[in-house]
Amino acid sequence: MRSIGWILAIMIVISTQCLYAKGMKNTITVHGIGKVTAKADVAYVILYVKTDRLSMVNAAENTAREYGEIEKSLKNKYKEIKNISAENIMVGSANNSNAFIPNTSGEQYFEIVKRIIISLPPTPQLAYKVIDTATKEGATINVPSFTDYFGPFKNAVLYGLLSFSKSKTQAKEKALNNAKDTAEKLASLVGKRIGNIVSICLSNNNNSCSSMYSNMGSKTRLPTKYLGLNPEKIKIHCKETVTYELLKK
Repeated sequence: MRSIGWILAIMIVISTQCLYAKGMKNTITVHGIGKVTAKADVAYVILYVKTDRLSMVNAAENTAREYGEIEKSLKNKYKEIKNISAENIMVGSANNSNAFIPNTSGEQYFEIVKRIIISLPPTPQLAYKVIDTATKEGATINVPSFTDYFGPFKNAVLYGLLSFSKSKTQAKEKALNNAKDTAEKLASLVGKRIGNIVSICLSNNNNSCSSMYSNMGSKTRLPTKYLGLNPEKIKIHCKETVTYELLKK
């Protein structure tokens, strides 16, 4: 009973992060979790193209030419492609040495690396064909350098959910129902019942829903944050912190 009382002492608190809850007594604050899955409506293929040369001008020209050839080949062959975009993720000095083969020539190499993001329908076989074609034209699926770049994607193919409003609403409803169930159980342990909702807390970014997929380290923003590796199951995870009145039975 002591452990239950200790838990309730923590749970029955005023959340200073919740709207209007500050300063109120006889409340109970709980966390609710809601999870839903939905089919992906877009796929992203992430590739790279790299050039290193003794001249920065030559490196820039060669990188632009290689990207142009890749883009042209993909657009001509795959009409299903929705969009192709590219950005430089490295413009500077190439690191052409490693622990086993040190660079002793003294020559300065300049390196430019582009990340290519291709949007297409969420069909795995189409994504794989696009990768095959692009790599034959000179692209690579891995970050092609010993240099650490900001935002390396760890997967060459990601599936996403652009039309997520309905699924997000369902996840929020599940989170609120879960919070209510938890609050009712905790309140009953001390002979109480819950009343009206006092407040629903907001997360730091004003958005309590996220994807279960983690792409840690990525600085590049895709059009949606709801991503996954399975086109049949994009997971949406919502967490709501809810404060209820705590009433006598």
